[in-house]
Amino acid sequence: MRGQWRFMLMLLCLSCSTRLLAQLPFYTDDTEVTGAGTLHFESFNEYDGLQSSQYPNRRQNTSNFKLNYGFPHRLELDFDIPYLVIQRASGNEGSVGVGDADMGLKWKMRSSDVKAHLPALATTFYTEFPTGNVKE
Repeated sequence: MRGQWRFMLMLLCLSCSTRLLAQLPFYTDDTEVTGAGTLHFESFNEYDGLQSSQYPNRRQNTSNFKLNYGFPHRLELDFDIPYLVIQRASGNEGSVGVGDADMGLKWKMRSSDVKAHLPALATTFYTEFPTGNVKE
Protein backbone atom coordinates (compact mmCIF):
# COMPACT_ATOMS: atom_id res chain seq x y z
CA MET A 1 0.00 0.00 0.00
CA ARG A 2 2.81 2.38 0.91
CA GLY A 3 4.52 1.84 -2.46
CA GLN A 4 1.29 2.68 -4.30
CA TRP A 5 1.05 6.06 -2.56
CA ARG A 6 4.65 6.87 -3.47
CA PHE A 7 3.99 5.92 -7.07
CA MET A 8 0.82 8.05 -7.19
CA LEU A 9 2.64 11.03 -5.65
CA MET A 10 5.49 10.71 -8.15
CA LEU A 11 3.00 10.43 -11.02
CA LEU A 12 1.18 13.54 -9.79
CA CYS A 13 4.43 15.52 -9.56
CA LEU A 14 5.48 14.49 -13.06
CA SER A 15 2.10 15.35 -14.56
CA CYS A 16 2.19 18.85 -13.01
CA SER A 17 5.71 19.66 -14.15
CA THR A 18 6.41 22.10 -16.95
CA ARG A 19 9.40 22.84 -19.12
CA LEU A 20 11.98 25.08 -17.45
CA LEU A 21 14.45 27.35 -19.23
CA ALA A 22 17.61 27.97 -17.22
CA GLN A 23 21.35 27.81 -17.26
CA LEU A 24 23.56 26.06 -14.74
CA PRO A 25 23.69 28.09 -11.51
CA PHE A 26 27.31 27.29 -10.73
CA TYR A 27 30.35 25.39 -11.89
CA THR A 28 31.60 22.36 -10.01
CA ASP A 29 35.21 21.24 -10.13
CA ASP A 30 37.12 18.08 -9.35
CA THR A 31 38.91 18.13 -5.99
CA GLU A 32 42.16 16.85 -7.51
CA VAL A 33 45.04 19.26 -8.03
CA THR A 34 47.84 19.18 -10.58
CA GLY A 35 50.89 17.32 -9.26
CA ALA A 36 53.74 19.39 -7.81
CA GLY A 37 56.05 20.70 -10.53
CA THR A 38 53.63 19.79 -13.33
CA LEU A 39 52.30 22.24 -15.93
CA HIS A 40 48.87 21.31 -17.29
CA PHE A 41 47.06 22.92 -20.26
CA GLU A 42 43.36 22.45 -20.93
CA SER A 43 40.92 24.02 -23.36
CA PHE A 44 37.21 23.64 -23.87
CA ASN A 45 34.46 25.18 -25.94
CA GLU A 46 30.84 25.97 -25.08
CA TYR A 47 28.22 27.00 -27.61
CA ASP A 48 24.98 28.48 -26.22
CA GLY A 49 21.68 29.53 -27.72
CA LEU A 50 20.70 32.61 -25.72
CA GLN A 51 17.26 33.31 -24.28
CA SER A 52 14.93 35.72 -26.08
CA SER A 53 15.43 38.28 -23.28
CA GLN A 54 19.02 38.66 -24.55
CA TYR A 55 17.84 39.92 -27.97
CA PRO A 56 19.49 41.03 -30.28
CA ASN A 57 22.14 38.60 -28.98
CA ARG A 58 21.22 35.19 -30.41
CA ARG A 59 24.14 32.81 -29.81
CA GLN A 60 27.39 32.81 -27.84
CA ASN A 61 30.49 30.71 -28.39
CA THR A 62 33.03 30.66 -25.56
CA SER A 63 36.45 29.04 -25.95
CA ASN A 64 38.34 28.86 -22.67
CA PHE A 65 42.08 28.26 -22.35
CA LYS A 66 43.31 27.15 -18.94
CA LEU A 67 46.84 26.71 -17.58
CA ASN A 68 47.46 24.99 -14.23
CA TYR A 69 50.69 24.57 -12.28
CA GLY A 70 51.03 22.28 -9.27
CA PHE A 71 52.87 23.34 -6.11
CA PRO A 72 53.82 21.27 -3.06
CA HIS A 73 51.34 20.87 -0.17
CA ARG A 74 48.44 20.07 -2.57
CA LEU A 75 48.26 23.59 -4.03
CA GLU A 76 47.49 24.49 -7.64
CA LEU A 77 47.78 27.84 -9.43
CA ASP A 78 45.28 28.34 -12.24
CA PHE A 79 45.15 30.95 -15.01
CA ASP A 80 42.42 30.97 -17.61
CA ILE A 81 41.23 33.33 -20.29
CA PRO A 82 38.11 33.05 -22.47
CA TYR A 83 37.68 34.00 -26.10
CA LEU A 84 34.08 35.03 -26.84
CA VAL A 85 32.06 35.25 -30.04
CA ILE A 86 28.55 36.72 -29.76
CA GLN A 87 26.30 36.34 -32.79
CA ARG A 88 23.49 38.86 -33.08
CA ALA A 89 20.30 39.11 -35.13
CA SER A 90 20.49 40.35 -38.73
CA GLY A 91 21.43 44.01 -39.02
CA ASN A 92 23.40 44.01 -35.72
CA GLU A 93 27.16 43.63 -35.69
CA GLY A 94 28.46 40.72 -33.61
CA SER A 95 31.20 40.86 -30.98
CA VAL A 96 34.48 38.95 -30.92
CA GLY A 97 37.32 39.18 -28.45
CA VAL A 98 39.11 38.13 -25.31
CA GLY A 99 37.06 38.09 -22.11
CA ASP A 100 38.15 38.78 -18.53
CA ALA A 101 41.07 36.63 -17.34
CA ASP A 102 40.86 34.65 -14.09
CA MET A 103 43.64 33.62 -11.74
CA GLY A 104 42.96 31.16 -8.96
CA LEU A 105 44.56 29.13 -6.22
CA LYS A 106 43.15 25.71 -5.32
CA TRP A 107 44.00 23.84 -2.12
CA LYS A 108 43.08 20.21 -1.64
CA MET A 109 42.43 19.99 2.09
CA ARG A 110 41.50 16.32 2.31
CA SER A 111 41.53 13.23 0.11
CA SER A 112 38.54 10.90 0.16
CA ASP A 113 38.56 8.14 2.75
CA VAL A 114 36.34 5.17 1.87
CA LYS A 115 36.76 3.50 5.27
CA ALA A 116 35.66 6.62 7.19
CA HIS A 117 33.02 7.55 4.55
CA LEU A 118 34.51 11.04 4.20
CA PRO A 119 34.47 12.87 0.85
CA ALA A 120 37.44 14.70 -0.63
CA LEU A 121 37.45 18.42 0.12
CA ALA A 122 39.09 21.32 -1.72
CA THR A 123 38.63 25.07 -1.89
CA THR A 124 39.45 27.58 -4.60
CA PHE A 125 39.90 31.34 -4.60
CA TYR A 126 39.62 33.20 -7.92
CA THR A 127 40.40 36.79 -8.88
CA GLU A 128 39.16 38.21 -12.16
CA PHE A 129 41.14 40.78 -14.12
CA PRO A 130 39.34 43.16 -16.52
CA THR A 131 41.24 42.14 -19.65
CA GLY A 132 38.16 42.13 -21.90
CA ASN A 133 36.99 45.05 -24.02
CA VAL A 134 33.93 46.66 -22.41
CA LYS A 135 32.71 47.99 -25.78
CA GLU A 136 32.60 44.47 -27.22
